[in-house]
Amino acid sequence: MAKTALLTKEFWIDLGIRTVKTAAQAAVAVMTGVQTGILKDVDFSVVAQVAGYAAIVCVLWNISTAGDANPAPVPAPPQNPELPQE
Repeated sequence: MAKTALLTKEFWIDLGIRTVKTAAQAAVAVMTGVQTGILKDVDFSVVAQVAGYAAIVCVLWNISTAGDANPAPVPAPPQNPELPQE
């Protein structure tokens, strides 16, 4: 029986790294909105809540897609007939 992705140490380490990065990106986005005046009356608790929600979504998304052996294929870019083909 093959080992599933959820049972590997690498999956959980990568998940932790992705989760921290996602939370940091969400916090930076909110703080940027405050500094530029797009968002008003935002304190640190709101920044922490948004970052926390982003982290939860990241964890759930990664768990739900763990072990996808056949991700959606990426279509090839169209060929330009004027360019030389390799």
